[in-house]
Amino acid sequence: MRLKAQGDPDKVVVTIAGEKTTSLQSMMKVMDACRQAGVTQIGLAARQSENR
Repeated sequence: MRLKAQGDPDKVVVTIAGEKTTSLQSMMKVMDACRQAGVTQIGLAARQSENR
């Protein structure tokens, strides 16, 4: 996994931003992969809907 090549996974910050059609299950798989690589700082990015 590329995260392991970045050095100390405790110092890596990952922000996950899915597209409108991205399933929650897919995003959870990414979060799980990050955790398995030792990353503890995981965030989710969201945008306000343009329809408001």
